[in-house]
Amino acid sequence: MTHAQHPEPRLAIAVIAYNSKEFIRSCFDALTKLVYAQKQIYLIDQGSHDDTIEYVKKHYVSVRIIQN
Repeated sequence: MTHAQHPEPRLAIAVIAYNSKEFIRSCFDALTKLVYAQKQIYLIDQGSHDDTIEYVKKHYVSVRIIQN
């Protein structure tokens, strides 16, 4: 069978965070290194008061942010 008949599955990764700026870099650095053609990373922020969202927007532009 060819690759077209069995395409790589899609992968969605959700990271739930609250005031996690000091940890977010190592997490997203590891996730962005995953070799997976069809992946989407989401940050679900639970009302952080630190700069978590601003940091992710600046350094990980492909990450989709959902603010809760």
